[in-house]
Amino acid sequence: MTSPAELTDHLREVERELADVIAELTANAPGLAESVRTAVTGGKFIRPRLLLDVYAAFDGPASADAVRLATAMELWHAALTVHDDVLDGDDRRRGELNPIGIGHRTAAELGDARADLLGTAFGVLTGDLLLSAAMLRVGELEAPRPVRARLATLLRAEMARTADGELRDVRGGVGGGHGPSVVEVIRLTRDKTAGYSFVAPLVAAAILAERGETDTTALVRIGDLLGEAYQVRDDVLGVFGDPERTGKTTIGDLREGKRTLLIAFAEGHPAWRRVRDRHGSAQLTVQDAARMREALERSGARMRAEAHAARSARAAVQHAREARLPTAVVRVIARLADSVCERER
Repeated sequence: MTSPAELTDHLREVERELADVIAELTANAPGLAESVRTAVTGGKFIRPRLLLDVYAAFDGPASADAVRLATAMELWHAALTVHDDVLDGDDRRRGELNPIGIGHRTAAELGDARADLLGTAFGVLTGDLLLSAAMLRVGELEAPRPVRARLATLLRAEMARTADGELRDVRGGVGGGHGPSVVEVIRLTRDKTAGYSFVAPLVAAAILAERGETDTTALVRIGDLLGEAYQVRDDVLGVFGDPERTGKTTIGDLREGKRTLLIAFAEGHPAWRRVRDRHGSAQLTVQDAARMREALERSGARMRAEAHAARSARAAVQHAREARLPTAVVRVIARLADSVCERER
């Protein structure tokens, strides 16, 4: 069993690999140097930590492949985050300029009127670089060919699932009409977020440790539940969180009209009906947002969303026990379930 100190060392190795990637990319694409550094720096390392923790819990031996795969997961996340910001039109993340914002600033510094075009270009191209770097790290794995084939199948499937979820999210946010149903939002959450954030690192760790289909099938279900809990908590923080801790405003999600479980739970309640016409308005004011938060509270949507996240997290732990996963793996999942529901950023 890998010790906590060894796990910390492995995370430091991931950090060193990321530094190498940044150095390589910035040397070859100097115009995107700041964007690449910004996109890769400051993350919570949820995906690499989860992969390394679960791999170790499966009694996986110390492995350079585990570090490479954990690095690929963080690069993949960074790439999708940048592309997501392009789709959402956001120019900040974690309270700082993201690649899109850097493009806008660059346009202003150059006196270039095409700020939107430059912002999109910085975001798309930075994300492309990071995605290619992630896939190259996967290609460097030294695991046996059957293991590499299983990993390739997993990553292809989760990448396609994420892309399809993103597209449905964008299409659902266009135009008016009724809000999304609870079932639709849960499915979207699992496809857009849970797949690459939780299912992929969990199952990849099991595949690398050469576990069978019984374990990987159980981990797909567990990853979906953990991802669901994580995203619902994120949606609540996006409206009710402390901007100093979350790094984003509490007006952005409401102004963008995001289709979240919080909103789905509010649909049909009189308090929400009185303000729902402002949901997704580009002219949303701080006062409008305050009224919407009050409506979400009065409708019981916030309470229901938080309860749903807690139930999903508990269900993930229960499923891990019922699947008879190793005790060490269950402990990792239980710790993560607790942190997902208690996080403030």
